[in-house]
Amino acid sequence: MKQIILAIIFLTFAMYSATAQDSLHFKMTNPEIQQPVPAPALKYSQEYYLEKSARCKRAAWIMLGGGTAMLVGGCIVAENAATANDNTIDDVVSDAATAEAGAIVALIGGNLALGSIPLFITAHHYKKKAMSMNMSFKMQPYHELQQTGMTTKFIPGVSFKINF
Repeated sequence: MKQIILAIIFLTFAMYSATAQDSLHFKMTNPEIQQPVPAPALKYSQEYYLEKSARCKRAAWIMLGGGTAMLVGGCIVAENAATANDNTIDDVVSDAATAEAGAIVALIGGNLALGSIPLFITAHHYKKKAMSMNMSFKMQPYHELQQTGMTTKFIPGVSFKINF
């Protein structure tokens, strides 16, 4: 029973960290360290999407690692309880309950590991969106009519591209 409660608590914390994706503008300062906090990235800028991608990827790795550990640990607990050679009926009942708890922990861990897949996909989406944004300065040619004919001159131009 303790293992199930611990698994639920771990799952709750993992899901809480995975859903806090728009907290980029709410950086808290540490009052003990008197350092200026860097300005947050503008929403929908390249830095914003890169930070969002990094947070999604971090949450996905945490979920994958925690889920894998729970899956392996639950399988080990269930296997050890199932193969125990006990003589009394109380030990058999206790081992059956332990095997069931191990199987439940393994099931939760497997689902947690599978739940990290959408976060990896989302992180890739945000990174791709950040990399598709670019701003460039170009010298744009234009034609001007002179007394001697047409001449080509260049003027500075700014282009900003966002792909969706």
